[in-house]
Amino acid sequence: MKNLLGFNRSLLSIFLSVAIQFGAAQSFAGGGGTGGGNSLGSVSVSQEEIKQYIKKSKLPLLYILRGIEFSLSMATGGYTTNSDPRSVQLLTTVERKIFKGEKTIYQSLKEADVDSILNQPCFNSEGLEVEASVEHFPKLCFNLKKLAARLNGDSIQNELLALMVHELSHTAKIHLSDKIGATEQEATTLQFMVKGSLTNDIYRKVPGLISNFKSKLEDTLSTASISENSFKLQPQATCALITLTMAQTNDLLQRGMNIMGEAGISYSSPEQLWATLGVVLKASNLMTFCSQTPSFDQMNQAFNGQDMMSLENFRKILSPGQNHPMPLPKISIRRVGPGNAQNAYLEMQDIKLLLTEVLNKI
Repeated sequence: MKNLLGFNRSLLSIFLSVAIQFGAAQSFAGGGGTGGGNSLGSVSVSQEEIKQYIKKSKLPLLYILRGIEFSLSMATGGYTTNSDPRSVQLLTTVERKIFKGEKTIYQSLKEADVDSILNQPCFNSEGLEVEASVEHFPKLCFNLKKLAARLNGDSIQNELLALMVHELSHTAKIHLSDKIGATEQEATTLQFMVKGSLTNDIYRKVPGLISNFKSKLEDTLSTASISENSFKLQPQATCALITLTMAQTNDLLQRGMNIMGEAGISYSSPEQLWATLGVVLKASNLMTFCSQTPSFDQMNQAFNGQDMMSLENFRKILSPGQNHPMPLPKISIRRVGPGNAQNAYLEMQDIKLLLTEVLNKI
């Protein structure tokens, strides 16, 4: 299992190093309060181009925020070792404010009016002029003239999306009565995290990456649609499909993790990503229907004489001492073994159920 989870060290290192850098700092670029950080660049882009990118920002921002949520859950959930306590504390606070409060940043994204922005001088809650602000949220203020003078054609996408994450983080709140969500320090940390993790040309790449992943997921669901009679009457042919399902589910997990490491986005929430890991575990267990090799004997031995246990306990037995930021889906796993057609069929039904839930929440 450890090889399945070595996917995102580079992205986590970005989050942790940025948190250390900005967690220890006393001042930040940007206006403070609800003002954005300054974006860098030397070649001007047009105000209209910036406006169009803002209008098209909600789709990439959704998957960027999911990537942030997953990476924060890994950084704060004990998955990393020897992390600077200052960075973990800062990231824990950021995670709580924007993803676990009464108003999440996803709600802020949904409410944000990206179609009719306020193109004017922007001021933060302290009256300082900044490039962007959410003082009139859900209206968003962008000083397009200032941004156009700073952004360049190569950096406009990542800089603008990072700036929008900064602004939206101010509007996510632990309690609805809170005046603001993320502080300027926390928002600036997020802004630099996003800039450091996103691939180039993210607006164009996101739809293709998500569409391709959904297609692979649908292919896996099709392979997993095996009738109960096939398990009983056609075990050899069924085992070929089980083997293919195992390969496809492992590919799905790796593909999803690689998308995050390479592009800085996540196709789904942390819960759904861990559900995919649960699918891989169940598919590995299902292989015992077809094989009596020592590696698969380990699966049966993990049950320790029980016919069924929770998927999370099964994972802990197979990977003792390995930290996970959240438990696997609350679902049982059954002992299968050679020729146990009934349990094998039930396990495959669970795999289909979990994959369908992941697909529906992409």
